[in-house]
Amino acid sequence: METTPATLPEAMPRALAELAAPAVLSEELADWLAALSESTRLAYSKDLDRLAAWMHAGEYCEAASQVGAIDALLAVGRINASRIARRWRDAMLAANLSPRTVCRRLAALRSALGMARAAGLVEWKLEVQSPVAGKSENDMAGPSEASVGRMLASTMAAAQSGNPKAVRDWAIISLLTMHGLRSIEVRRLLVSDFNPETGRLLIQGKGRTEREAISLVPQAVDAIAAWLDLRGGGGGEALFVSVGRYGTLGAKMLSPGAFQLVTKGAATNAGEKVSKRTKRTEREQVQTGNPYNPHGLRHSAITRAARVTNGNFAEVAAFSRHKDLRTVRHYLDNQANLQAKTANAVAMGWAV
Repeated sequence: METTPATLPEAMPRALAELAAPAVLSEELADWLAALSESTRLAYSKDLDRLAAWMHAGEYCEAASQVGAIDALLAVGRINASRIARRWRDAMLAANLSPRTVCRRLAALRSALGMARAAGLVEWKLEVQSPVAGKSENDMAGPSEASVGRMLASTMAAAQSGNPKAVRDWAIISLLTMHGLRSIEVRRLLVSDFNPETGRLLIQGKGRTEREAISLVPQAVDAIAAWLDLRGGGGGEALFVSVGRYGTLGAKMLSPGAFQLVTKGAATNAGEKVSKRTKRTEREQVQTGNPYNPHGLRHSAITRAARVTNGNFAEVAAFSRHKDLRTVRHYLDNQANLQAKTANAVAMGWAV
């Protein structure tokens, strides 16, 4: 349970004033959220809802809504808005939220206020320092290679039956484990993004607006081709859609929840022990020991890439397609356990 702040000192103006044009703020906020990627939009919207509830409980704003919270912060100015943001940060840390979660929530707030600045509603920037979010061992964790191997064997065997859902799931699991794609990258795929003759696939990477081509391994080409034989459909339609109990196909791309059921179902069918605990995000599931989701399988694929390439930085970076190459370095360091090797070398040199 997140704690609520103490009330503002009498010397601090109350965040109850209204902007001259709250309708403008509401419209700008809606446009800003709509322009974000689906995963970011969902995360940031939830973060702003939590901020609004916290501010309302602390009497920082009258309405426990996103517009009400941002309106109130803009009304009190840079110094007091920054002070409120710092109190929110401290309350989250006091509630034992992870630094990574606190950083993301503050990023959502900064981005929302950046939207207000771009719209000409204010001229200042929020001043609040985020906690240091280090990389834990679980950040790079995923199912073991043996576990992923069992999932692949089980899913491929099930696909041989020709059952539409089993064939679809084999294609999805192939892309996650053999190419380390993100769940949003797979979910966004269109029928026209796949070229069976060249074996190439167009994907829209995280934070990118244009699609890029990747070369698929033969197993993935065969799996997608088999699914398309059953799926059919036009080029502008989603590649992976829902499959009903009697093999009826849906029309829209899979939701995040439905997509996670694919990977967890594959793990269960392979005899793996899958936790029933539900966390808010795929990353949180990996960190709490429930790695059988798309994010966990991506971790496993990149970790294996680090091993089979003997830690070749360029090859792993090309495979993972991370924008921040420091993340690639974490995978390589985890695989090679460089910290322990260096510590042993240092210890052996002391005259003790």
